[in-house]
Parts: sequence; structure tokens; C-alpha cells
Amino acid sequence: MRSPGTTAATASDVLGSPQWLEALYTSAPFAIITWDDRFQVIGWNAQAERIFGYTAAEMLGEGADRLLTPASVAKVVPRVYRILRDGAAFTSENENLTRSGRVIICRWHVTPLRDKGGRICGVASFCEDITAQREAELALARSSERNRLLMNAMQYIHRHPTITLGALTQACRSLTEIAVTALEVDRAAIWLMDETCTNLQSVDIYEPHGTGHFTEDPLRIADFPEYFERIGRGRLFVVGDVAADERLAGLRQHLFRGQSYTSQMGVPVFSEGQCIGVMVVSTLEAKPEWSSQEQMFGAYVGDVLSGLWHNDRRLAAEASLRALNESLEQQVLERTEELERQRAVLDVVVTNMTQGVTYIDSDFKVVFQNQPYSDMFAVPEHLRRPGVPVEALVRDMAETGQYGDVEVEAEIVHRMQSLQTLEPRCFLHRSPCGRIVETRRNPLPPDIGGVLTTYTDMTEIIHTQERLEAEKTRLEQVTQELQLYFALLDATFNNISQGISVFDADLRLRMCNRRFVEFLGFPEELIRPGTSLAEFFRFNAERGEYGPGDVGEQVAERMALAARMEPHHFVRNRPDGGILEVDGRPLPPGIGGFVTTYTDVTEIQRSRAELEAAKNKAEKASRALQSSLDDLRRTQADLVESEKMASLGSLVAGIAHEINTPVGIAVTATSLMQDHLNTLQAAYEGGALEESLFETFLRNGVQTVDMVSVNLRRASELISSFKRVAVDQSNGEIRPILLREYVETVLFSLQPRLRRTQVRTVVDIPETVMVRTVPGAVSQVLSNLLMNAIIHGFDDGEAAGTIRITARSLPQGRVEMVVEDDGVGVPEENLRRIMEPFFTTRRGNGGTGLGLHIVYNLVTSVLRGTINYSSAPGQGLTVVIRIPSLLSA
Repeated sequence: MRSPGTTAATASDVLGSPQWLEALYTSAPFAIITWDDRFQVIGWNAQAERIFGYTAAEMLGEGADRLLTPASVAKVVPRVYRILRDGAAFTSENENLTRSGRVIICRWHVTPLRDKGGRICGVASFCEDITAQREAELALARSSERNRLLMNAMQYIHRHPTITLGALTQACRSLTEIAVTALEVDRAAIWLMDETCTNLQSVDIYEPHGTGHFTEDPLRIADFPEYFERIGRGRLFVVGDVAADERLAGLRQHLFRGQSYTSQMGVPVFSEGQCIGVMVVSTLEAKPEWSSQEQMFGAYVGDVLSGLWHNDRRLAAEASLRALNESLEQQVLERTEELERQRAVLDVVVTNMTQGVTYIDSDFKVVFQNQPYSDMFAVPEHLRRPGVPVEALVRDMAETGQYGDVEVEAEIVHRMQSLQTLEPRCFLHRSPCGRIVETRRNPLPPDIGGVLTTYTDMTEIIHTQERLEAEKTRLEQVTQELQLYFALLDATFNNISQGISVFDADLRLRMCNRRFVEFLGFPEELIRPGTSLAEFFRFNAERGEYGPGDVGEQVAERMALAARMEPHHFVRNRPDGGILEVDGRPLPPGIGGFVTTYTDVTEIQRSRAELEAAKNKAEKASRALQSSLDDLRRTQADLVESEKMASLGSLVAGIAHEINTPVGIAVTATSLMQDHLNTLQAAYEGGALEESLFETFLRNGVQTVDMVSVNLRRASELISSFKRVAVDQSNGEIRPILLREYVETVLFSLQPRLRRTQVRTVVDIPETVMVRTVPGAVSQVLSNLLMNAIIHGFDDGEAAGTIRITARSLPQGRVEMVVEDDGVGVPEENLRRIMEPFFTTRRGNGGTGLGLHIVYNLVTSVLRGTINYSSAPGQGLTVVIRIPSLLSA
């Protein structure tokens, strides 16, 4: 874990350095382009290449005209030369050219470049491609306007008197006109099923750019089965390419009369689950997709057509029934003698009606009931014969639940009493199966007697009315939401911190907020809607906003610029010392005019000037600090290298001391062996060699040779251990090591120092733990940690204690090594600083403060690992090191 002091030093080293600036320059999410004082490119980053398509090699030395359209050249170049002269930064949005010739819209932030003397020597610009953003804004505006027009059209249909009250044909003519306008199509056609249900009748076809309103011959459903099968699926269908749809091949000539319609949307019209017609809208231009709002409008028109069709059928049925009733009454009055013949005629007519009809005589017996009535109320066969008492029929309907959950006897009494009044009645009857029947009861003249009742199935009509009411409620809710939206928009418009003005295509004021008036100080009589923009220019010119000059010329010049309807952005310095940032944008072509925002940037501009001065001061201080840091780093590197050599020298001295003992013993034993050999040789040469003397020589010789062999082997092991550790510490070779074996080797090389202490070392590392790393760095880290524990934790080895070294394997080839002791520990105020360079508590006793700093640098830089530590007074110090397996240096 990096100490606070180290973090601060590293951060100041990185921020503002050439490497940091280079990384920012190459990885910035926007284009960074620098120009010299002749406005030629001298810097071109990777993002600039992505936006404009030119490489740095192609653009270096090139002028700005390669990137600008002619209109943008006239707008931008004078401002750039002004910035080279005056040093005033600016922001603008321009049309630019890419290498492929495509025109894009970019936002430019341009600021001057200064040399060390503060002179302007070039320009730096930061560029963003905002083409997609502008296109998305235009698409969103077009979509919102489209949705508003469709909602208005749906409301217009709901209120249109011809549609709601007129005849079917007139209503269809109005619907085709509204559909063509609302959906922006070239043709709308409505086809409805005729009474035979085998043909589609052309009710109305409307082509605004051609014939206008007309009709076609009926379409036989059997001739185009695939087309009508698609209509009957119960949902909208869309054809993006009529010419490519083979199922429409037979219909093209019949439907379109040679016109090349390319796209089509069909809206089925349903009644009681059956398709009774279709409305088809078509376009001459390709339209691969129809929006959900357009499809919703089509579905709404389909529901309206269904209601109109039902209403037309109901009106026709009612007219037919009224005519029939009038005919029957007239025939009964004028031709009583022909009653039987008239009854037969009536029987034939009523039997073939779609409505149910019953005739109950004055004795309250059912004289006649037609088939639709019997089917409508599921009358059993034994109650269908003439002469059945009405009470029996009512009882059956009560018992079968036709009247709902009622008490049967009470319901019979109630209905019989109502029938016996012989009063005209009209009411709706809802059966348990959901059918809604309109019942009209008409008493016949007294000379005939009885009651004639008709039953009309109104289920679909009532449901359609309910759906229309629900749709009306939903539209009212949408209207309320829109009103709330516009109220919120108005509140936002008038409370926003920016001034806003909107002028129409004729350059007359449409609207403005109070900030606009406050910023520019216009009088109340000038800000009325409809005021010409020229009046505002004249007011400003007369009060000196544009400086000295002829007022008329100033107004004419600005009116000519405004008439071009181009985006504009500039900063205006007010006479009162205020600074306004003005940003104007043209409105979409369908609306016309432009909207302008005014932002008070007085404080921002003042802050920028102060920031620039502070920046120059900081840069100067940074250069001085950088020089000091470079000197400090060189000094630190020298000290670290000295500390390493001192550590190695200490190791050499300890090894040399250790080697002296076994080598001295071997030399002594060799001398003793030489004395025994001389004695034996003298006895041999003098002829006095005895067996006992020779046996003594052999015994002493074997012991002496064993002693020499053991001590020389001990010296060899010490030399090998020292050689392995010393070589590892002197190079950065990466190789795999068994961690337990290597740790024991390092400890063996440190034995001369460890034996002079009362500290015990314990190694608890599995023999299988292996890591590919830099062994020399591991040796240096372990040696420094052990020496630091002995010196600081155990009072230079005078105190007894234990140093424990453990390790374990981690996922992904990493290894964790823990070195912990039970010494005196580290006080809290010193713990956070122990890894800082030159921090030591034994400076008067030879400490340099680099031991643990070297450990930190070796772990994080050479071994590419992490180091964490913890301690408390009296509880020792625990150091946890995690290192990865290294593939290469």
C-alpha cells in the first residue's frame, strides 16, 4: 500500500508531464488540432483522423480551407485571424468537409497558443462531430409534429358532423380525405362487404393529386383469396414494396389503374369477429415502415368504420321495420277482409327478416314468432308452435336464466303485468351470454288486438358505442396531459436562467421570456408578438449597442444577416460592462424562423482571465519544481544503490567470517596429519617402525581426514549459498523457483548474522509452492525484512523472539508471502511512514531509512506485486506480499 508521501510525489510527477500531455492528446474523445500563426496545421491527433478521414501526414502544413465549406470559410477565418490578433477564444458550430466529401456539423472550441514570452504563436482547437445529434433533434421534432397532427385528426373525426351524423357514403368520403391528409399518403380507399358477403363494394376512393373522389367495380372475394385471407387475420397489414409482393400481382391493375404505388397499409373493419371491409392507404414513394402512431390512427379509423357500418345497417333495419309497421297498419285498416292473405304475406316477410318478431293476441297467446326470435332466445321446439301461452314462454326464459338470477314466480307475475298494460315500450335486454337485444313492443289497434314486438340484436352497436366512449375518455386524458405539458413548458420557458427569443420566417417576434427582456432592457411596448426584428435592431442602434455609425445602415446590415437564417454564435460586450453569449439556431423548414438564447457569461469570462493568469503562474512554478524533483530522484537513486551495496558488503563479511572457521579447522587437521606422517617416515627410515605405531597413525589419519572433509564441505556449502544469493541480487533474470527451497537458501546465507541474535526463524511454506519471478529481488526483499525486524523489532537482536515466514499459492499463478514477527511493533504515528524514503527511527545509530523503501520499490516495480502491512505496539509487524508469475522482464 503506497504511503501518502509517495502518492503525492508520484501525482505531481505525472500531472503536467510530457507523458501525461501526450496520453491526453492521443486518447482524448475529441479532435485536438493545433495551428501556427499562418493558420496551417501543426498538430493532428487520432480523433481528428477519425472525424475528418485525413491522417496526420496528410494534414500537417495544410490550411483550414480543406476542412471548411465555402460558407464556413467566410464565417470562421476572420474570427481565427481576430484570435491571433486579440487572443479572444470563441466557440462555434460550422459545416465541415471530410476526406470523402461528406458535409458534417462540428462544434469548435478555439483558443490562442502562447509562447514562453506570452506572445500568441498559434491556435489550439478542440472539435466534436455533432452531426448525429443535430439529425436526431430534427427527427424528434418531425416525429412530435407528426404525432400532434395524427391526434388532431382523430379528434377531428370524433367531432366531424358528417361522420357522426351523416350517411355512410358521405362519412366515408370525409374519412378518406382525413386519412390522406393525416397519413400524408397519395390514395385512400374504403371497401365494405355487400349484403351477399361475397363481394367488397367500393364505397369511396380518394386521390388528391389525381381523379379526386371516385369508386371502382366490386371485388369478388373468391378472385383474390390470398389478399382477403390477409385482411381477415384481424390486424393491420403493411406492404413496404407493392411491386415485390406476388400476392398483390392480380390486384395492382384493378386497384391502382396503372398508378405505380409502392407502399400500402391495410386496416381491416370487423363486426362480431367477422371482417366486413377494409380501408387501404397507399403511397407513390417508398415507405418501408409505418410508425406506431400511424398504425394506431389506422386502427382508430377501422373502429369508426365498423361503427358507421353498424349504424347504417341499424338505420336500414329501422327504416325497413318502420315501413313494415306502417304497411301492416294500413293493410289492417283498409283491407280487413283480406286478413288471412295479409297474415300470410306478413309471415313470409317476417320470417326472412334479420330481426326477431312476435305477435301476441288479445288472449296473450303467441300467435307468431319468426325464426330469428326463436334462435335469439333459444326457444325450445315445443314452445315454437302457434298458440303457446305467453306465460309458458316467460316461465321457460326465467327458468333458463334469460332474465338473470331472479325468483321465477315473482318474475313471471311482473312480466305478465307489464304485458297486460298493452302500453308501447322500448328497452334493452341483456342475456347471460352477453347478447344485447333491443325490444320494441307496439300494441295493435283495438279492432285487431294483441301486441306486435320486434327484437333487434344491438350487441355490436352497443359495444362499438362503449368503445367510442372509452376512446373519447382516453383522448380527453391525453388532452389534459398535453395541457399540463404545455403549462410546464411555459413555466420552464419563463424561469430558465437564459434569455430566449423566437422570430418567425417573416422575422417577427413570436415569443420571448422575461430573461430576454431583463438582459437586453427592451421596453414593454417593443416586446409584443408581431414586432419586426428591425425594430429591435433600431432600438439597440439608437442607444449605442452597435457602436458609432449610421443607424439605418446598422439595421439594414443586421437584417440582411438575419434573413439568411444561418446558425450564429458570438459574445456581445454590453455598454454596462456585462457580457452576453448569443447562440442562434434556425427552426425546422416546416416551421420557419429561428430561436436565439442569451446567456450572461460576465462572471465566466472574468474567471477565465483569472484562471489563465493562475495557469501561467502554476506552469512557471511547475517547471521549477520539476527541476528540483529531477535532482531529488538522482540523489535517491544513488542512495538506494549505496544501500544495496552496503547490504551485499555485510553479507560478504558474514560469509567470510563463517568460512574462516571450517577452513581453519581443516588447516589445523592437515598440519597435525603432516606431523604424524613425518613421525611415521622417520621410524620407517630408522628401521624402528612398529606395528603399534602404524596402527596409531592409521587411526589418527582416518579421524583427521574425516575432520578435513567435513569442514571443507561446510565451507563449500557456504560459498555456493553466497554465490547463488549474490548472483541473484546482481541481475534481474526471471526464472521459476521453489519458494521454500529459495527462502531456506537466503536464510542459510544470513546465518552468520542470525546466530549472533536471540531471534528464531520459522519457515512454514509447502514444498510445492512455485513462482516464476526475479529471484534476486525476492532475496533482497526477504533480507531487508529480516534485518529490519532484527534491528527495530528485537533491539538489534538483543531481545528474544520469532520471525515466521509463510506462503501459499493463489489463483492465476499468484503467490502470497507473509513475514511476521512478535517484536515491539510500530507506533501508529510511524506506521504510515515506514515505506517512505529516508524515514528511520535510528538515524543516529547508522540507519538510512531506505531499507523498507527498497522493499516497496522491488515489490511494486520489479516483482509487479502489492505489499500491505499492519502493526500495533507490542504486537510485532506483519508484512503481506502478493506477487504474480512473470512471463518476461
